[in-house]
Amino acid sequence: MLEQLSSKLQSASDDQEKADILNQASWEVKHTDLKYSFALSEEAARLSRTSSYKPGLAYSLRNQGYFYLLEGNAELALINLLEALRLFREINDKAGWVSTLDHIGSVYFKLTGYDNALYHYLESLKIREELNDQIGQVISLNHIATVYEHLGYYDQALNYYLKSLIINEHIGDKNNQINSLNNIGRIYELQGDYEHGINYYQKSLALAKSTQNRKAEADTLSRIGLASEKMEDFETALKLHEESLKIRIEIQDRHGEAISLNNIGNIFEKTSNYLRALTYYFKGWQLFENLGDKFGEAKTLLGIGSMFIKRNEGFKAPKYLYKALSISTEIDAKTLAFQVYLALSISYKQMMNFEKALEFHEKFHEEEKEVLNEQAKEKTKSLVIQFEVDRTQKEAEIYQLKNVELRQAYDEMKKLNESLEKANQQKSELLEKLREQAEALDRQAREDALTKLANRRHFDQRFAEEFERAERYGHHLTMVISDIDFFKKINDKYSHQIGDEVLKQMAKIFTSSCRSVDLVARYGGEEFVFLFPETPLEKGAMACEKIRKNVESFDWSSIAKGLKVTISLGLCENKMVEKREEMVTKADEKLYEAKNNGRNQVRY
Repeated sequence: MLEQLSSKLQSASDDQEKADILNQASWEVKHTDLKYSFALSEEAARLSRTSSYKPGLAYSLRNQGYFYLLEGNAELALINLLEALRLFREINDKAGWVSTLDHIGSVYFKLTGYDNALYHYLESLKIREELNDQIGQVISLNHIATVYEHLGYYDQALNYYLKSLIINEHIGDKNNQINSLNNIGRIYELQGDYEHGINYYQKSLALAKSTQNRKAEADTLSRIGLASEKMEDFETALKLHEESLKIRIEIQDRHGEAISLNNIGNIFEKTSNYLRALTYYFKGWQLFENLGDKFGEAKTLLGIGSMFIKRNEGFKAPKYLYKALSISTEIDAKTLAFQVYLALSISYKQMMNFEKALEFHEKFHEEEKEVLNEQAKEKTKSLVIQFEVDRTQKEAEIYQLKNVELRQAYDEMKKLNESLEKANQQKSELLEKLREQAEALDRQAREDALTKLANRRHFDQRFAEEFERAERYGHHLTMVISDIDFFKKINDKYSHQIGDEVLKQMAKIFTSSCRSVDLVARYGGEEFVFLFPETPLEKGAMACEKIRKNVESFDWSSIAKGLKVTISLGLCENKMVEKREEMVTKADEKLYEAKNNGRNQVRY
């Protein structure tokens, strides 16, 4: 590699060509030697600046931004990537432009700025569609799906992953087909449908073996291992992770090797073989540290500290936990940080240092509360984004439908000239068909397919209207968010079919418990929302208590033997806030309060 690079640089005609060579080499080794890759990119940037070469500088900044992203330094990543994006737009380099949009989206995703992530990914997809870049479209579709997946909108995520699979099959890209199959499998796995998930993973594994894609084979074996672990088939999971580790060592996938070591350590931890778990965690830590993967390093250090605690050797844990905390703070990994605080609290409790234990336990609760609040805010943002995306897609669907209808109408008009009687008959049939299509489209735009309640899109429209009306005339408006308690456990224990029956019955109970002027809608998954027009908070709470009791008293065993279902509800009134969006946030906070205080209750 060094000899080839040196030879290319010597034969380069000027600094601009050298910058291009260095940028290309930097990008090629980014996953095998990050420090060397960064050094090459810095030299490319230096040469580009001295020769006023904007393309070279743009790509070196893009590369450095990506390297900072891998290291977990979001601030520096964003600074470099935004400057690269400005340059790519200035020189109209669409390839660098969309690549940088992808990386900016990934930075925002890591920072939980899901609205900004989605906007950048959607812009990237639009440009790639204009360029008819199908391979690039697959990248954008997968990124968009990942955001929806993280937000828990699994139907939307699955839709984008399926679009990605269709394109991959069309262009015959088997490597990306493997990726799409794995993504679809993961969505099923996240929904608790491990059998369907493993089925897609097995298809991916077969394709990886047939194409001799060893990295994909190792990655997919790891995915099946994780799914088996969730099914508590630890023996199978261990074999799969060991097989994945063997391949990753053979192909020198050091990052994958570190992940496999952690996965194996996790199996031994769950089977209470803490000493062997520590052995694998220490190996994984060393690799993550050498690779510069700070998140992986911090997570592994947390695992090491937790093992010492489980071995009742809490006095050994702080050394590793403090290092994990330092890294978590550095990369702003708050979810990881509050887990470290909890582990430190437990370790000091084992050492009988109750003052320190209490200090870290309080920090754990503070950090956890901050994370939950941020998640609630991001959830509200995501609902607004989803509304805008849904509206745009609906407009595009209507436009496409109208074009199809116009073409059909033109074809029919040609036939009308042949026979007036036949034409009249066909005209009537066409009008009826168009009427049915219009009704179906309108119904789909307003109604949730499973429960027949209003969907989120219709709720958002009605919510905006009711809030504006209430504010204008000084009326009361109460908004409620409810969540089925332990719904995932119902799916896991009884099946998704039973889960669907629970959702449909829940919709019937809600409808029968509300007034005709009220609105009940399915918010997504097991969440439902209510609008009570001209209803103050106290009366809304009484209505919710009635709904809660109706749910609790329903004979759920008529759906499945031994089944019991309850709900938690959070309320907010328009008089409590200034903006409509704040009602969602407040109601969601009250819902979290209900869930954190034992569930099956109303909070306002």
